[in-house]
Amino acid sequence: MFRPESIILCDPAEPESFAGAIIDLYQNPARRELLVGNAAQDYEPYQWESEARRYQQLLASLVQKECAVPLKDDEQDGQLTVRSFH
Repeated sequence: MFRPESIILCDPAEPESFAGAIIDLYQNPARRELLVGNAAQDYEPYQWESEARRYQQLLASLVQKECAVPLKDDEQDGQLTVRSFH
């Protein structure tokens, strides 16, 4: 989801690693801005608005396809039939 240019990875077993990353970002505002900008670009496709558009496109494509629904015939023979809806 995020590129290496968007995040800083820290060793979870070493609190000094995390502290060092925070201090580095505090002391380097240009690097901080670059990481924030890159992370925002990486996150864009996963924002709700983008996900909603993709979901709507998926639903529209499914509606255009033929839908088949199995329906049970008369109780007498117990056979299943398929009806197609357009």
